[in-house]
Amino acid sequence: MDSTTQLKELELETAQTGFLIVEFSASIESSCFEWKKLESWRHSRAVTIADIGCSLSGGALDVALNSDIVYMRENSFLELPDMDATPSPNLIWAAGRAGRPALRRLLLGHQDGTTRIDSSEAVALNLIAAVVLSEDDLPLPDLHSIPAVTAARDLMRASGSGGSALELATFQLLFASEDPNEGASAFIERRAADFNR
Repeated sequence: MDSTTQLKELELETAQTGFLIVEFSASIESSCFEWKKLESWRHSRAVTIADIGCSLSGGALDVALNSDIVYMRENSFLELPDMDATPSPNLIWAAGRAGRPALRRLLLGHQDGTTRIDSSEAVALNLIAAVVLSEDDLPLPDLHSIPAVTAARDLMRASGSGGSALELATFQLLFASEDPNEGASAFIERRAADFNR
């Protein structure tokens, strides 16, 4: 199955809220994706989570770094394009989202000429959330936090006057649930919150 078909299958799963975890456990040979092909991935309803456990490059790297939350396993690597190649728009966007040091690393390279980024450098560049040991589970948010995590992600995507309206509507929606009352009560009473009520 080619990478475009795999991406189409993943996109079908992004229409529902929740966490969509994609494991990258073997190197995948694929060319980079056009910007438009990853548009639905970047705007999915599901919170997309990449679990990188290999040396990743090309289209797979595009998909992983355009996920909402990115984790790397120890001893895994991100393989950037050679300096004489133009990075894909998806990779440039992901590096720009991470910040200037990541964008500089992508566009200007490393002083020793290497294109490989290990997990510790990926954390320092803000390209990933954390490094996870090979045998450990991903540090996923509690399932009860799906509405809050989804809302936070949507607010980070929003901009302008539409963003302000979305922020107000999201605040009202989240505070209409029982969770804020339970969270505040648990904090005041110095006990663990029970969001299963």
